[in-house]
Amino acid sequence: MQRSLSYVKNNHRDLLFLLFIIWNSLILFQTNYFPTLDGGAHAYNAKIMASLLFGNDPFYSNFYQMNPEPVPNWLTSGLSMVLNTLMSPSASEKTILLLYFISFPLLFRLVADRLSEKKSYLIFLVFPLTHYALLYYGFFNFSYGILFFLLGISYWLKHAENLKLKMLLLFTLICLLTYFSHLFAFMALLIFLAVNELYFFIGCIWLNEDRKSFKEQFKISLFRALKLLPCVLVPLLFSLLYFTSRPELSTVFLEPAALNKLLTEGSIFKSFNTSENYTAAFFFYLFTILVVYAFITKLKTAIENKGVRGFFSKNDVFFFCSLIMLWLFYTRPDSDGYGAFISLRFALYTFILAALWLAGRSLDKVVELLATASLVVCMFFFVNIKKESVRWLNSELKKLDPIAGHIREGSIVAPLHFAEYNWLGAHYSNYLAARKKIIVTENFEASTGYFPVTWKSHEMPLYLLSPPPIDEYDCVAFTEELKNYSFGHVDYVFVYGEKTNVAYYNVLIKEIKQYYKLIYSFENVFLYERDPERSNLTPEQLRAKVIKDAEAEIRKNPEWMKQIEKKAKEQGVAVDEMVTRDAVYMIDLEKNEQK
Repeated sequence: MQRSLSYVKNNHRDLLFLLFIIWNSLILFQTNYFPTLDGGAHAYNAKIMASLLFGNDPFYSNFYQMNPEPVPNWLTSGLSMVLNTLMSPSASEKTILLLYFISFPLLFRLVADRLSEKKSYLIFLVFPLTHYALLYYGFFNFSYGILFFLLGISYWLKHAENLKLKMLLLFTLICLLTYFSHLFAFMALLIFLAVNELYFFIGCIWLNEDRKSFKEQFKISLFRALKLLPCVLVPLLFSLLYFTSRPELSTVFLEPAALNKLLTEGSIFKSFNTSENYTAAFFFYLFTILVVYAFITKLKTAIENKGVRGFFSKNDVFFFCSLIMLWLFYTRPDSDGYGAFISLRFALYTFILAALWLAGRSLDKVVELLATASLVVCMFFFVNIKKESVRWLNSELKKLDPIAGHIREGSIVAPLHFAEYNWLGAHYSNYLAARKKIIVTENFEASTGYFPVTWKSHEMPLYLLSPPPIDEYDCVAFTEELKNYSFGHVDYVFVYGEKTNVAYYNVLIKEIKQYYKLIYSFENVFLYERDPERSNLTPEQLRAKVIKDAEAEIRKNPEWMKQIEKKAKEQGVAVDEMVTRDAVYMIDLEKNEQK
């Protein structure tokens, strides 16, 4: 008993940290699904990858092919492919996220403690960062890039001064995994390695007590650099190939005011609920206050010690890297035509590196405990808001559950997204494709060229997504492609959301109903199935059939038939002729009103 109490006393920080990791991860198990913007596409493409790499079924290979380029974004796709052999796609997705929620804090603590002056409670600063905005957008590869970025830092800091062949090979593997997780993470790791080696060189010739001569340290640092270069060479070449093989696209820069607002409002912590605004802003100001306080403390210590060297410490490398990320945040575009939310990514890495610096500082105990306590309390409110949002998104995704049972295996499905109130549901159709053996013609990842799977033809995608706003020209183009899809019959049209108050939406649905019949609807989710009888008719034959159907509806209405009999007698024509005239008039009138 005494031994147990002693262990708890000596390791209370780490035990509380582990308990908080468990609590923080429980958000994944509050709902059946954990929907994200891109999550469905990841699950769908993992299924396609398995078929293309290991299956003999030509179903997917008629539409998709493996990307021969060694692009990033491979890691979680491959992991999802493996996990899908053991569990359902939704369980596989939760497993990937669970590994992230556990690994991020543990790796953060590992890195922070490498250069720490003491065991600090400020390692708890990592927890709001685990819920950063892009995670809820489904950027899983980017999230795993953070993990390998931290792993790479930890490994290099531990072994840089004792680099044997085995260690160099392991670090080479870490660099490759970082690249294949996400290119941004690999670039961030390169920045850290460069800054760390420069800081190490300066420290050895100027800051350390056992200083070396410039010439002596230059040889040591050069030898370390020569060992480091082969470790990063292959992913660096892959990165150069990635950039040089893509044409230049237009870039979008945010105004300084917008960038300042992005920081001060804590946008990196917010995902989709305005209720997050206060807690997100609190996290920003907490980080900022702690950074300013830590900097003043360093300055005060240096003045008291009457030496510039006393101002610097080993873990300041994180501070300098954080400043570089902040500079890039203000100078790089928010979109380069291939990737978006670039500013958010730089902001996130700025905070991660700043948090590593803070977690390694020796701050006043009272300040440290007050900051940690306020952060923990705020986290409870913050995560509860996230839970409510996830529950709502889960209820939206669950609307699709019955639809899967109505779609035949081996079908082609064209999706339409009009649910502007849930822009995170734009790719919900991909969740359907992850559950059944179908082709969904809205696989956006296959259109980008920087994921493992690509379309065989750029003409294969067929969909409507809002946002961006859909207009009548988009609807006309969609219906034309739907009628003349060159890669097989589109068997189903899946519609999520409706805009009956907009004329072009009603025209679109009317056009779809000419060739498809509604087989399922619930609230604002609709599934239309291709009607073979109508789909094989020429426009003239289809019009004749529509007229026949309209005549049948008229004949079922006794009041209408009385009026027709009266008009037929007045105009001296047969009743059947008058029924046909009314049917044609009604159809043409509806068509003109829709125009």
